[in-house]
This record gives sequence, structure tokens and C-alpha cells, in this order.
Amino acid sequence: MKLGKKKTNKYQKIVAIVIYLTLLIVSILNLNKNEPHPQSPKIETKLNTKIEKSTIENNMEQAIVTEVVDGDTIKLNNGKTLRYIGIDTPETRHPKKSKGCFGVEATAKNKELVQGKTITMIKDVKNTDRYGRLLRYVYIDDLFINEELVKQGYAFAVSYPPDIAKQDQLSAAENFARENKNGLWADGICPKEETSKQQTETKTKVNESFSLKETF
Repeated sequence: MKLGKKKTNKYQKIVAIVIYLTLLIVSILNLNKNEPHPQSPKIETKLNTKIEKSTIENNMEQAIVTEVVDGDTIKLNNGKTLRYIGIDTPETRHPKKSKGCFGVEATAKNKELVQGKTITMIKDVKNTDRYGRLLRYVYIDDLFINEELVKQGYAFAVSYPPDIAKQDQLSAAENFARENKNGLWADGICPKEETSKQQTETKTKVNESFSLKETF
């Protein structure tokens, strides 16, 4: 009888230990489940991407190009005139200035890229310039027109604060054009003094824009 009692007590102890361990594990699991977990970096990245995408979509419009005025200015089917942000091309139609070197070619290239096509326009900070022209980054599908004109050497990259969201990208495009001697940067195309003159005139236009009221 004593032997039987010892076995029974032994089994009871084992069962008690098993139950205790089970309850302990369950308690730990429940505790971890209730604790707040830090947000995953991937989730945060996705959230930020959604916010950026939403911001872009809110500043996005579409229109058809009805006329190319020059290398950096176009007219749209809604009756408005649009000036590309962050770039400047040599003059071709300025009433007080002679035609700039490679200006005609820049106009022709712009026409080749956008004439009669549906474009997507994205606003930066300002809505229009002092002439009432829309200020926009322009895309046709995945092609960034502002950048393409600079990259192929038809335009200079110019910073017009506060519209500078794409300025690093446009400056990199100009460096690419210079290094590869594209367009107006090619040997023998535009005299260096002419290129320097155009860049000086561009800086003057930028400075003048700060002395006059702009529309946001």
C-alpha cells in the first residue's frame, strides 16, 4: 500500500509541474500579445510613400499642348501658358534681346517632345510667375521633360526658389550634358562667351523675380 501511495504522489507532482509550466507559458504569451510593438520601418516607409504620393496627386493636372512658344514655355488647350520650372533656354522671342545661341534648336526640341501631346503637370510651391504663366514640372508618361531638355543640352538648370524640389536632379542633368558635350555644350556650337552671357542673363532674371510680387 505504501508503494502505491508513493507512485500516486510522484504522478501528482509531475502533473502539477506540467500544469504550472503550461500556465506560465500561456501567461508569458498573453503578456507579449498585449504589449505594444514598435512600428515596423517597412510600414513607416510605406506610409511616407503614400503621403508623398498623395501630395503629388493633389498637385497634379493634365492638359494638351497646343503651341510651343520656345524651349521652356508652352500653351495649353485650357487657354493657359505654362513655364517649365527649374530650367532656362536661350532666348528666341524676347522683344529686347537678340536670339541666343541654340535657342532655335531648343524650341524645335521642345516641340518634338510635347507638341499636340497630353502632358501631366506637377506644381511645386508657386502657382504662377509674374507674367501669369503656370509654373510646373512636366511629364509625358515617365519622361520628365524639364530634365530631358537639360540633359540633352537644350537648357540650363536654374534655381528659382522656392520651387526647388527637383533642383538637384536638374543640376545633375546639366552636369551630365556638360561632361558629355551634349547640345549647346558641344565643341564649336556656342562660343564660351555666349554661354557665359546667357547664364548671366538667366541669373539676372532670377534676381528680378525676387523684386516683384509672385503668385502662390
